[in-house]
Amino acid sequence: GGINCKVGAPQGKYHIDRPTHPAIMKNVVYDSESIRPGISCDGSGSETMPVKIIGNYVFNSGMSGIGLQKGCVGIIEENMVVGSIMPGITVNGSTALRLNRNKVTCTKEAPGVLIVNDGKVHEMLDNASDSNKGPRFAVSKKERLRQ
Repeated sequence: GGINCKVGAPQGKYHIDRPTHPAIMKNVVYDSESIRPGISCDGSGSETMPVKIIGNYVFNSGMSGIGLQKGCVGIIEENMVVGSIMPGITVNGSTALRLNRNKVTCTKEAPGVLIVNDGKVHEMLDNASDSNKGPRFAVSKKERLRQ
């Protein structure tokens, strides 16, 4: 895939378990592998220290363009996602504190923005989604399996 972050190991002298919380900003991710997302975060971030995915360009991703999953907490703002196979932006069993000013276009097999498996979005403003396969925005209790 392109850029992926996961839960970090316990840190410091007393092994305090602090979630990783990277700032993924102003990157260009092009033509990631056929089974990997362009930018993804698994279980990282927290409400006080969210993952920040801001100002990235993701083109021709093999899976989702940008994805939060496995309890991740993040901010997704001002990204452009073009030509991903699956949804341009996915919030899968995670929390997006802010999902603002993103542009998603030309997904090949899925909606532009997909919120599934009890994913939560606290704020969602000024997003654009067009020319996608399926609805522009979709919310579902469970993720549907591909046929």
